Amino acid sequence: MNLLVSACLLGIGCKYSGGDNLCPALVSALQSGGHTAVPVCPEVYGGLPTPRPPAERRGSRVVTEAGADVTAQYRKGAEAALALYRLCGCQAAVLKANSPSCGCGCIYDGSFTHTRVPGDGVAAQLLKANGVPVFTEENFTDLHGLAAPASPASENEAGQSPAPEFVLSNPLPPDAARIRQEVFVQEQGFAEEFDSIDRTAWHLVLYRGGQPAAVCRFFPGEEPGSYTVGRLAVRRPFRKMGLGAQVLAEAERRIAALGGKKVVLAAQVRAGGFYLRQGYAPRGEEFLEEYCPHIQMEKTLAE
Repeated sequence: MNLLVSACLLGIGCKYSGGDNLCPALVSALQSGGHTAVPVCPEVYGGLPTPRPPAERRGSRVVTEAGADVTAQYRKGAEAALALYRLCGCQAAVLKANSPSCGCGCIYDGSFTHTRVPGDGVAAQLLKANGVPVFTEENFTDLHGLAAPASPASENEAGQSPAPEFVLSNPLPPDAARIRQEVFVQEQGFAEEFDSIDRTAWHLVLYRGGQPAAVCRFFPGEEPGSYTVGRLAVRRPFRKMGLGAQVLAEAERRIAALGGKKVVLAAQVRAGGFYLRQGYAPRGEEFLEEYCPHIQMEKTLAE
């Protein structure tokens, strides 16, 4: 079962204070049941920084303790959460209780005195209005269908590192979304990570020891015979293993099998050296995407 889960409950540091709300019981239930958690933080998706001032709902508005109105950011984040739920084929959501974005059935009253009143957070309200079953860490055991497959081993029987396994999917699969959220949203602070291209692009996930480790996506470019590669990311525990080069090479192999002759990508300037080593050459001038310098790079595939 694919489940949309508040990222802070999974131990990701996106709480307003910069910390997390790790719920070990929930994580254990997800793992033992073989469920796939799709992390989401509507506040981050709405463009708010981490850390950020605490906020609470006052009627239809969301305000900080200093009185700043952040309703627009919370609504934007709620829309992003709903889009991610649909993109990943989720069947339910487990969100952070009492939160002004994720609270379900009970939220703080806007007085910043830890007084709780009946109500829903902005994201939870939108999800429920669209027929999504919403739970919190306080009642997730009401969600039925838990099973218990064993976790895969990190090494094979000979004690060697397992060979990578590639899975190509369309549209965006939960494991690809998970990697991209961890790297681009939580680590690098991008707010507009998921887009309409995710519905049509091919998503290539590299698994190592049964665990999703790296990802990229590709789709036909504007020129005949060209393909665009993007959203290449490697999760932190799997870095310095050459997995980024491996997933890129596999994407190139599959593009070539489709008749592609050239690969185009928009590289973060700080990652330009990596792409140079993979045979890519810069084209044009630097440009900004969400305040991050990028440069277009290209590679002609061998016949």
